[in-house]
Amino acid sequence: AHRRRYDDLYGVYRDLYPALQPLFGRVAAPQAPLEAREARDPPGAPSPWHP
Repeated sequence: AHRRRYDDLYGVYRDLYPALQPLFGRVAAPQAPLEAREARDPPGAPSPWHP
């Protein structure tokens, strides 16, 4: 009875997966040391994560 709903969910997941992959890669990648990150983006700079 729920087969169609699961098919729809899988279709959405399959469509979104390539877009989400780089995001997961950035989150899962080992974080750079805080000093290196602050040298690259100073603490006052606008962050892509918290606009």
